[in-house]
This record gives sequence, structure tokens and C-alpha cells, in this order.
Amino acid sequence: MKIAVCEDNQAEADWLKKVIGEWAAFNRRDVQVSCYSATEHFLFDYEESCFDILFLDIQMPGEDGISLARKLRKKNDPIPIVFVTGMDEYISEGYEVEAVHYLVKPVKEEKVKECLERIAGMPFMVLGTEDGVYKVLQKDIIKIEVFAGQCFYTTTHGKYAVVQSLKQAQKDLGLGCFVECHRGVLVNLCHIEAVEHNRVLLTGGLEAPVSRRLYGKVNEAFIGYFRKIL
Repeated sequence: MKIAVCEDNQAEADWLKKVIGEWAAFNRRDVQVSCYSATEHFLFDYEESCFDILFLDIQMPGEDGISLARKLRKKNDPIPIVFVTGMDEYISEGYEVEAVHYLVKPVKEEKVKECLERIAGMPFMVLGTEDGVYKVLQKDIIKIEVFAGQCFYTTTHGKYAVVQSLKQAQKDLGLGCFVECHRGVLVNLCHIEAVEHNRVLLTGGLEAPVSRRLYGKVNEAFIGYFRKIL
């Protein structure tokens, strides 16, 4: 696991690196931590390094953390971002760039470790396309459709075409929160906003068809999922 820490205060960057190291040792995980004192330093390494987590101070010299996060999301990079800051007024902007968590200084050690546990436990898929190989969190997948021997993954960060069957996609997903709503179509329950008789309404104004055969199953799964999280 590769973790980036963008923090201009050296003492605080060293402290975060130490806490992450303790968590890694306790959980027997191989973790590499790279610290950056400015966002441009991080961007210099960004293209060559595939980071799994970014701890990002909002108030940085030069370009601030929010601007950096927006750049990453514009590139369709789904990297989990944990904002670290001395001010809580940026929380709404943190939601805009889909930050996983928001830590207000002085940060408590247990909060850092809770973030690491949460992110490390997030299931993901590795998608091989014509353009490259991408690591995508399952929670970011909105729907999967099969056509002409390819699975088309629509995610919150972009679309990916993978040469595989829907059966293989279901196997890779394991026991995730996905349900088949139509022949050759899977939808993520956490992205369903409404179930109608002939379609499901999804995040971002998207939709998918629902067959009469599968309507009852989809409706039951949708209701059951939200009963669990409420």
C-alpha cells in the first residue's frame, strides 16, 4: 500500500507518518509513506506513482488542497482522500470532491487509524482496458452492462470497457451490493435513488432498465439494503 501525505508542517507530517507506520506494523501490512510539503511536489510524482490513499492538508503553500483534489477528480482519479486541516469551514467542499474523511487539527491518533481501517477495508476491482489497468473501488461503480463480449463499467469517475462476461464480473464482485435488474445489467444498490416498474433511477441522473421478471428481486434488494444502513 502506498500512502501520500501532503502537509507543509514538517512536524505534523512526521507525526502522521509515524502513526501510519504504527498502524501498518500492528496490522502486518507493507506500507510506503511519501511526504510532500507542497501540492506541486506531489503532482511531480503523481504520474509515476499509484497511491492508494492521500492525506491532504487543505491550507498548503501555493495551490491549496481543495484545488489539488479537484484536479485529481477531473482526471477521474478515485484515490481515497482524507482532508487534514485546522479549520472546519471547508467540509462542504470536501464532499464535492468525495473526500473519505475530514480530520480537524489537532488530529487524534485513533481517528487516523480509523480512517486507515475504513479505507483498507474498502473492496475494489482491477479493470484491464485497452488504455491501461485501473483500480476502482466497488462503491464507485454505478452500473455494469454487457454488450458484444465486453462489460461496460459506469463509475462516479468515468467509464471503463473490459473484455469479460457478466458472469466473470459478478464473480469478481463477490458478495457486494449489486443486483441484476435486466438481462446483462447489474446496478449498485448504494447508487439507486428509485425503483420504478420498468427502470431504476441512479446517481447522477443515470438509469437502467428493469425487466418484469426481475422487478420483485430488485425492489426487495433495494428496500433491504436501505433498511440495513438506516
